Amino acid sequence: MEFTGFVVSDANSVKSLEKHHYAKDLSDAAVRAFKAGVNMEMAIDFNAYSRHLAAAVQEGQITLQEIEAADRPILEMKVRLGLFEHPYVDEARSQRVLAEPEHRTAARLAAERSAVLLRNEGGLLPLKKSAYTNIAVIGRWPIRNSTRSARGLSSKT
Repeated sequence: MEFTGFVVSDANSVKSLEKHHYAKDLSDAAVRAFKAGVNMEMAIDFNAYSRHLAAAVQEGQITLQEIEAADRPILEMKVRLGLFEHPYVDEARSQRVLAEPEHRTAARLAAERSAVLLRNEGGLLPLKKSAYTNIAVIGRWPIRNSTRSARGLSSKT
């Protein structure tokens, strides 16, 4: 089965490729993310795509055909959703739709199914200090250094 959707980055994640030393600069970050399959970059303030992908095309790092192929599923979705004919949200309708019980049930089910479960297969846990020299801790910066937030972002500790 072929994936027919599009990939949207998390907020500022493409720019973070430079910050975390995976890319040498924002231009490199934009090209790496694009080549990895990120169709749309979401970012605060500015994004690496808008500042650097045109130059990447001019420099031959990516082709115009690749840009068009990445844009196509986004534009197709906008057409299917009617965003070119009706670009503004009907706020009253959206409040009604979001409050419908079947939508709330679907949202709850999606949240439940997206939870990541960890099983202690092969007796991996607890980790032995001598077995690892580096461990990546992934998450929000204020949380990753906190021992009191080990139960998650919604912890009431």
